[in-house]
Order: sequence, then C-alpha cells, then structure tokens
Amino acid sequence: MAINNGTIIKINGSPVTTLNAGQSYLFQDRIGSLVETSGPAVMNTSAAYDQPTTGGGCYDGTSNPVPPISSLGTEYIVVRGNGNNISEKTTVVASEDNTVVTVTQFTSSGALNGTITYTLAAAGDFVTFDNGVPGAGGVNTPEGQIYSASRIQSTKRVVAYSGTAENCEVDVATLAPISDCTGSTKIQAYKFRKYSPADDLPYFSYIIIRNATAKVYLTTNAGYSNVDIESLSGVGVRRQLGSSGVYLIDFSNTNIGNPAVITLESTSRLTVNMVQQGGGFSMSNFLSPLPEKALKPTFVQGDCASAVLSADPTSLPPFQWYLNGSAISGATGNSYTATTSGTYSVTSRLDCGNSAQSLNIEVNLCNVDRSITKVADNNSPAIGSTVNFTLTAKNLGPGNAINVIATDALPAGFTYVSHVASAGTTYNNTNGQWIIGSLAENGNSTATLVIKTTAKTAGPYQNTATITGPQGDIVTSNDVSSVTPSVIPQFFLASAAGTDAQTVCLNTAITPIIYNIGGSTSGAVANLPAGLTGVYSSGSPART
Repeated sequence: MAINNGTIIKINGSPVTTLNAGQSYLFQDRIGSLVETSGPAVMNTSAAYDQPTTGGGCYDGTSNPVPPISSLGTEYIVVRGNGNNISEKTTVVASEDNTVVTVTQFTSSGALNGTITYTLAAAGDFVTFDNGVPGAGGVNTPEGQIYSASRIQSTKRVVAYSGTAENCEVDVATLAPISDCTGSTKIQAYKFRKYSPADDLPYFSYIIIRNATAKVYLTTNAGYSNVDIESLSGVGVRRQLGSSGVYLIDFSNTNIGNPAVITLESTSRLTVNMVQQGGGFSMSNFLSPLPEKALKPTFVQGDCASAVLSADPTSLPPFQWYLNGSAISGATGNSYTATTSGTYSVTSRLDCGNSAQSLNIEVNLCNVDRSITKVADNNSPAIGSTVNFTLTAKNLGPGNAINVIATDALPAGFTYVSHVASAGTTYNNTNGQWIIGSLAENGNSTATLVIKTTAKTAGPYQNTATITGPQGDIVTSNDVSSVTPSVIPQFFLASAAGTDAQTVCLNTAITPIIYNIGGSTSGAVANLPAGLTGVYSSGSPART
C-alpha cells in the first residue's frame, strides 16, 4: 500500500503498476521476489488458506508484515513451540548474493545440539529448516522439544519467517533481528482471545535478552507490580544458548496468572515473542520493534539544482547518508547537499549503537526536461492493415528524472495487437500507461515503446502521448506529441461476384466490373484491350 501519490511498484526489476496514497496492489510471486517502490509503502504477505499436513484436510490462513531490507539483520533467534514437524519451521531469504547462513540448534536447556550451514548463491534464494530440535513424526500432533531454539547467523542481511502450529491451525511471524538497537526496555501486550464465544486462549512467550543478570520485571492487571518474572513459579530459568551471549526466559499465561494486560520492563533491551497455541487456534507475533531507526531528516530546496538535507538536531554522529538505499561515499556529516533526485535517508548514533536507516525523504529537483515524441509508420493505412506507433522518451535537462510515466491510449479506430518496450519499462495496453521510471540527464538515456495495431474503421484518428513526473519541468511544450493517421477503406470488388472474370465476345456487352478503392487521390483505368473503355468516378471513388 502506497503512502504517497505516484508511487511506482516494481517486482523483480520490472514496473508493474503505479499507486496513489492509500491504494494497494495484490499479486502473487515466488518466495524471494524483490519488490521495490519509488516511495514509502507498507507490504504484507498472506495466504488465503494453508495446508500444513501430509494427508490433506487441514486449512488455515496466515498474514504478516514484510520488513524493508534496511531493517533486516544477520542474527535471529527462534524458539520451538508445541507444534508439529511440518509447520514448526523457519524460512530464511537472502537479500544479497553469496550469503552463508549458519543455523545452530539448542536444546530446551540451552545446550548445543548441532550446527548446519547453508549457502544462498543469489539474492532471493531461501532455505527452510526446523525450529529448534524437531521430533521424528510427520503428523499434526506436537513433535520435538518445546522451548528448544535455533540461532540463525548470516554473513549478509537476511529476512526470517517462522511458522507455528496447533494441529491444523498455523501462523507465520516475521522474526525480529538480534542487534544492539533491536528490542525495547518496556513492552506491553494484551491477552489472546477468540471472537465467539469471547474466551481467553492459551499462549506461551519467550524473552530474548543479551544480559546475564539484568532483571525483567512484570506488571499485570491481576496483582503483579514490578515483580521479577523469574521469581514466579513455573517460569523458565534464564539460560544461555551455548556460549552465544544470548539468554532466554520463557513463560506461559498460567505462569503469570492469566492477566489481561502484561507489561515487561528491564534496563536491558528485550525482544519478546508471544505464541498462541491451543483452543483450536494458532497465532504468533513479535512485540518488539525492528532495529531502531535514526530520526527522519529534513531538507530545504533553495534552487532547482540542489537541496540541503539535515539530520535531526538531536541526532549524534557518526552520520551516514544514503541515496535510494545505498551509502553515499564521503557523506558522513550532519548535513548533505543533494544534487541528484531520489529518496534519501541517514543513520546516526543512538544510546545502543548505530541506528538503522531513517525513514526516507524524497527529493524532486526541478532541473529536468521530460520529452516525448510519437510517430506512425503509416499515416494512410487501409482498414485491416498494420500500423506501428513508436514513442521515444528522453530527459533533455541537466538533472536526472525519476518516476517518469507516459500515457498513450489508442484511439477508437485502432485495435491493439502487441508491444515492445525498452528493458526496465512496462506498458499496460488496458489503461495506456507506460511506466518508464528513471531517465538520465542531458538525453543520455532513451526509452522506446513500439505499439503494433490494426486499423479497424475508416476516418482520421488523433493519437496523443503525454509524459509526466513529480519534478518541475523546464520545458513543457515537448511533454505532448500527437499523430493523426487517416484510415481509408480497402480496395474491393463492388460489382457482383465473378464479374472480374468474364469472357469478352465481339459486339457483346459485358457486365460492368466495378472496384471501390480507398483514398482520395485521382485515378484512371489502364491497359485495357482494344475496344474496351474504362471510366473513373471520383465521387465513389470507383473504377469501372
């Protein structure tokens, strides 16, 4: 779902649509597909039904947010619930080529159980493996060690999705990465309930903390106020996962008195997941945020060629500025002068360490000159003949053009057949929208679109193409281009069938042979045998 108007959506490098603020786009594609947007957007993944069984008969739905690449990490922890071997799995997707993923399994007591290494050769490649220590079965019953865990480490940033299950009920959760600036020192949640009847549902929760001694305090609406959660009967003992420096504390709703409202606080950052399993339902989600971002920067545009970007006054160095998600070499001050249009963000120092990239700001400099030209390869086509319309888009200005879109809806006299668009651009023949995206400055890049059509009805038809974008245009007179082909009738026999194949006898009149011929030029009948005379009528026009 788009936040701003004119947001271009790309899937695996190809533009597919544009969205205005509040509009959404639903699609299906393979796991690992790269989705890019020209502006801020929200993305979710879901399944209308799920089938986690080997024998069929079980279906469920799932839904969860998809985090941006800038919020991903290189370390994750997942704890096994009371689910089955089919759905209690985690899928890790690489965001970069040649990513090595190491999965270390720990028993429910935190002891090392085994290590597996996977190599993901390309961005978008993925691997799926068991959560924690699995069981031996393959049915929809609890299998494996509940509260066993997997530690996921990667050489480059990855995203991790964890599955949970209660018999046939399944869910998916996006794992929050483990890092210095992940998690919160205060977390609040509400109990799980089903809709009808409105009964409470059972759940368990696990706390991830990177501190061996920092207390975790529990406050509820059922009698606990700043109580050390580890002092409660039944709460799992804090244990380290091997020698990782990562500690787990687990508890269930019954361990803490079945409260409606839960608050957890600590001096050390907490990453908390709550997993609802039982009562015919399965739900899960992380209650902790993704890595903390730097505060959103601001910018002032003094002229058409540049804008001055400034980090929030309260932000602390070191700074790093980014353009379209990539670090800008040498841009490490609290301000940056942008001479290229695009989306910018910044990182800064927080009390926990270096931040994740801030929310983006979009800089649209007004030093572009979008241009479009349109030509037809036949301006006097006959009905039924082919006409190719060629559009050429350029940016003649000194600055780069972004989010460029052209529109060319065919007039009523032509039928769409096919098209060929430049690589990285997409044409939709239904609405006539040609998504171009970026055009380099000074005419250094050209986008072309050839639309193949068939002329279907006679008459003149104006065909107009326009080019637009979010930036101010230096020259607007070349933003529109038109051609007006005149479709003419076909050449056809207007007299009775067979009149064009008569035997001519001396002194015997023949049936007139009449042809209607499209066009408005003059004509004559030539090359007739001696004794035969042709007549041209310009009013029809016809040849007899």
